[in-house]
Amino acid sequence: MPPYNKPPLSLKDQLSKLKARGLHVEDDAEALHYLKFIGYYRLSAYALSFQDNHQLSKSFVSGASFGSILDLYRFDRELRLLAM
Repeated sequence: MPPYNKPPLSLKDQLSKLKARGLHVEDDAEALHYLKFIGYYRLSAYALSFQDNHQLSKSFVSGASFGSILDLYRFDRELRLLAM
């Protein structure tokens, strides 16, 4: 198996990547906070429903926002806590 040579992105680079794909971010500082404590890859699972599935670039549909992804994450977290 070849070695993995892809370097990790900084939090600012992760946020820039989301914005470049068309995600609206209301507050950069808040988004960076959540990327730090929740994580890009955990939030990316919730972002799938806001992405255009017909494009390989994983661009976001019009009107998609970081707040919407965060709301979906919070709803799921509360639902899991209620189910336990």
